[in-house]
Amino acid sequence: MKNWKEHLSGTEEVLKPRTLIEIYGPDRLLVEQHRGIVSYSPERIRIAATFGIVCVEGEQLRLCCMSRQQLVIRGGLRAVCVEAAC
Repeated sequence: MKNWKEHLSGTEEVLKPRTLIEIYGPDRLLVEQHRGIVSYSPERIRIAATFGIVCVEGEQLRLCCMSRQQLVIRGGLRAVCVEAAC
């Protein structure tokens, strides 16, 4: 029988935390497992994610809650786009 390290070999990529984005209606967005804020304005917030940059566009955008694990954006959401990782 293989030991546990041999059994998990190659699954490191699967076990890494991934950024999760959840949209709750037209005015609230949750981002979990982010890597920080890239840029911030009331019209556009760019967030570093595990798969690239998430660009949130809208009106009167603001960060309501932010921790190392998650952040909540409130305001009039217009678009959520993903820019490819560099």
